Amino acid sequence: MKGKAIPFLVLAGLSIATCAMALDTQKRPMMTTQPEGTGFRVDALFQCDDNVTNNAYFQDPNGRYGNVFSFPAGSRLTNVVFVHFGYGFAGPYAYDIEVWDATSCTYFGGRNGLSAANAAAAFRTETVDLCAQNLVVSGDYAVTVDANSCAAPDDCYPDVMWDDQLFVACPVIIDAIGGVCIDVSDQSGPFLLRVNTNNCPVPTIPSSWGNVKTLYR
Repeated sequence: MKGKAIPFLVLAGLSIATCAMALDTQKRPMMTTQPEGTGFRVDALFQCDDNVTNNAYFQDPNGRYGNVFSFPAGSRLTNVVFVHFGYGFAGPYAYDIEVWDATSCTYFGGRNGLSAANAAAAFRTETVDLCAQNLVVSGDYAVTVDANSCAAPDDCYPDVMWDDQLFVACPVIIDAIGGVCIDVSDQSGPFLLRVNTNNCPVPTIPSSWGNVKTLYR
């Protein structure tokens, strides 16, 4: 089923345009049997999915697929965890993690050059560490996957799964060329993508007893 233009949404100061655009939000046919590896048994500070692997979109190379979270002030992103499936297309799959300011729909930061495991016949879970990127956010930000391994022009992987809920204000598809954030909560559930914050190692300054003694001389 092809996605249609969606009404404009304003939520807690967050404006997500849902106008028609070049990206097509085309869902995949429903799976008749569930692949191996179902279940998303990962605790995270920020999540809006219900742990049910339901379906996915045909992902466009210019699309970014993920969830919008409301972060407390000064939240440092620790890691991102997400579930994907290959629908018979073998990996590994090249991808990036991108973080976007959901209010202005502008790119904020991320981590590039990542590789996801082969998920041709089974769900896979990826965990991406973001401590080295030092991404500190406050407010509404979209954490997304930029899939770069494509079986066809509109069929790119890793393909992020979404759950069976509707009307949960969380899932978003971003047109990275046009800078448009599209709320898809009336078409699909939240993506099985979760985020942890404020759990990065605290940097320490190397020292020795000799260095300490010099302070008192």
